Amino acid sequence: SASPDMDEYRSALMANTKRFYNALPPGLIWSPSSTSVMQVAKTDDPNAVFLDIKFPGNAAATDAFMSRLRAFVEEKGLPLTGRASFGFATTNLNLIHSEKTRLTPGLEGPEIQDRYIAFLEAVYNCANEAAQLGVKQGKQGAELNSFIAEQIKTMAL
Repeated sequence: SASPDMDEYRSALMANTKRFYNALPPGLIWSPSSTSVMQVAKTDDPNAVFLDIKFPGNAAATDAFMSRLRAFVEEKGLPLTGRASFGFATTNLNLIHSEKTRLTPGLEGPEIQDRYIAFLEAVYNCANEAAQLGVKQGKQGAELNSFIAEQIKTMAL
């Protein structure tokens, strides 16, 4: 007898994920020509319930992102869980194989979701600006990756 309620719950999660994904800056979504330091996996799946976020080749930036997101959530009093699954009522965050962050939007309303979206956009802008600045300063490889990570860790919101 819970089937209609479960279908409604799943539909709400998928709708929130689609809304979240569609609100992201186009440059943040991966494409074959993407040069962004931060990338969200492209999806056309209307049933998606999570977003995969990567900083290709930069584990330090991934760690910095996870750390800064947790601090942001604490600073702003936002709901966030960290269970290794998806389909929770609140937004959920996990690190998958030490290389990508899986953010699963929960059932929070637009006012909460928009704060998460603004955070992702701010990190996207910060990371790309840091990459450009680092290259101008002659940084490359591990030094550039560390520079980008440090900018993410210390970014103001």
